[in-house]
Amino acid sequence: MLNSIFMRVLLLLLSTYSLIACDDGDGLGQSTTARYEVKPDNFTFYQQLPNTQDARLVEIKNVGLGELRIPEIKLSLQESLDGEFELFYFMGSTADINENFIPFTFSQGNEGDASIENDLIVLGNNESMTLKAIYKPKDEILDAGGVVTIKTNVASGPILSIPIKISDNGPQIVVDPTSVDFDRVAANVAQTREITVFNYGQAPLYISEISINGSLDFTPLINGKDPRLEPAVLQDPDGDGTPGLLPATTDGQMNNNQFTITVEYKTPLEGPDRGELIISSNDSNNPNLVVDLVGNARTPCLRVTPTAIEFRASLVNRVDSQAFLIESCGGAGLKITDI
Repeated sequence: MLNSIFMRVLLLLLSTYSLIACDDGDGLGQSTTARYEVKPDNFTFYQQLPNTQDARLVEIKNVGLGELRIPEIKLSLQESLDGEFELFYFMGSTADINENFIPFTFSQGNEGDASIENDLIVLGNNESMTLKAIYKPKDEILDAGGVVTIKTNVASGPILSIPIKISDNGPQIVVDPTSVDFDRVAANVAQTREITVFNYGQAPLYISEISINGSLDFTPLINGKDPRLEPAVLQDPDGDGTPGLLPATTDGQMNNNQFTITVEYKTPLEGPDRGELIISSNDSNNPNLVVDLVGNARTPCLRVTPTAIEFRASLVNRVDSQAFLIESCGGAGLKITDI
């Protein structure tokens, strides 16, 4: 009996120690790590006439609460792209773009490690950097492409790779935004967010299916209709009388041939929710585009490791102990009121 009481007291002391190690005085604080969002996730160029040029933009945005730090950017090209590719950057989003792009210089002429001012690029919460790639083919041979590799301080994915693709003329699907966060939503209250779908390519884009993977609390709608139940709405989603989405203009810019997916989120119980909106199309480079969906991610969450503590048979009058960790796993601060 006394031995049992002693072990309970010891567990209480261990748990209190774990809380002291993680507590900031107001409960368990929320994570302040960096997290990047990339749109689109590649540079895709289409075959074009020699001595002409085309440009593509990729935006890198810090959607985390901590600083996104970029100490290294490297450009690796296939031999066929030698001298036909240039890379620039602009500190801002694609919505803020002007002509003040800064060219990268590379350690090996046309490729290698990029020069970075002060050896570090820092993006705060919701700050962006836009990369601009220019492709200038010298001949009619289809080039092999390459990759832009970016080193970051993101623990879950420290290396960001942005492929450079050169392909025959075809459709290219682009969505904005590339992820959706509903923030905090009360139970049985519906909230909506909009996702715009563009055709950035040089051929018509046909959407074959829109589906949801994960939580069933997310519902996709096009003009008020769920395409999972009424797939006919996908035949002409922009309502221009022509099947699919027409291609972009000849200079590769997105035009008005676009449509909007409204995602509704309604949950019976408030708590962290995650899902994926999957858009299937005839874009051979991205046939199943995924948009991450998050709801109530900033609600408090408690995680205990391990979830159970088992004591093996022990000698009489011998004290055994095991530690466990209590930590906050949500986007909002967690306050422990009693153990």
